[in-house]
Amino acid sequence: MPESRLERIRAIMPPDGSDFVDVLGPGGTGIDSGDLIAQDAAVRFVAPSAESSTAGPEGFRDTWMDWLQAWQSYRIYHDDLFEKGDSVVLLTRLHGVTKRGGVELQQEAAAVFRFEGDEVVEIEFNLDREDALAD
Repeated sequence: MPESRLERIRAIMPPDGSDFVDVLGPGGTGIDSGDLIAQDAAVRFVAPSAESSTAGPEGFRDTWMDWLQAWQSYRIYHDDLFEKGDSVVLLTRLHGVTKRGGVELQQEAAAVFRFEGDEVVEIEFNLDREDALAD
């Protein structure tokens, strides 16, 4: 029996509380998405005052590596995972400590993985949960 979309997203996510600096930062272990993410998948990082876009697994990795340069630690905790239409939504809590000054950040956020068939064709990482859920 084929895996559900929820199971496929769970399978590629690092464990709850993982430090993304260790996973996606320079020298990190990385994420093996197998054939889940389309090579040309749109990847968006959205914050209330900024947005950046890239494409595919390589763009995903490069954008995360760029973002993580400022962080000593950037832990992501999973609050909930559910399907919404053709998407899987992961509600998260972020806890980061900056390299410069050791400033701590705590933020609720969301990741939205939009599917076409068995592939993820768009990923949105949004620092505003309500905005992510409004789509």
